[in-house]
Amino acid sequence: MSTPSPKSHWPKLIAVLVLVAITVTIFATGAYERIDPVAIQGTLQDAGLWGGLLFILAFAVLQPLHISAHVFIIAATLVWGPGEAILYAWTGSMAAAAVCYAFGNWVGEDWMAERLPDRFALRMNKIQAHSFKATLGVKLLFFTTPTLQMAFGAFKVDFRKCMAATAIAHAIYIIPEVLLGDQIAAWASSVWGG
Repeated sequence: MSTPSPKSHWPKLIAVLVLVAITVTIFATGAYERIDPVAIQGTLQDAGLWGGLLFILAFAVLQPLHISAHVFIIAATLVWGPGEAILYAWTGSMAAAAVCYAFGNWVGEDWMAERLPDRFALRMNKIQAHSFKATLGVKLLFFTTPTLQMAFGAFKVDFRKCMAATAIAHAIYIIPEVLLGDQIAAWASSVWGG
């Protein structure tokens, strides 16, 4: 395998630094605290299908920055009825998983190849050979943890098998959470005094 030139690492490094800077800015400035849920709910409902698409896009872009998927799932529950909420939350989670996979594949391949010990190559081959089972097991334990989702791309897990296992695992989490969303939101409000 040929080693890429050092110049080819710059776009990847810049992309990682930009994502880190955006994440730090969102949390350091407190921008996430200024979100008005009532205004967002009204806007999404008034926008119809476009509101659902905007929600999916936000889920796909923000969840990989380590914004909890549960925030999006509960938000969907509070905005739409159960059927639409499940559809939008599941689709958004799948889009976020695809974004993480693609980013991990793009950034991680070179980094992984240079740094992993030789003995790990056998394990990598097993993970790749059992892409569906490996993904399903990790997803059932860790749901949408972005760094793990990026690792699937970096480890060259078969994309179709990875997404099939992701679809099942995400449905197992999302359906009950949406159906119990009102109770979860009421409980969270009582616990955190919202």
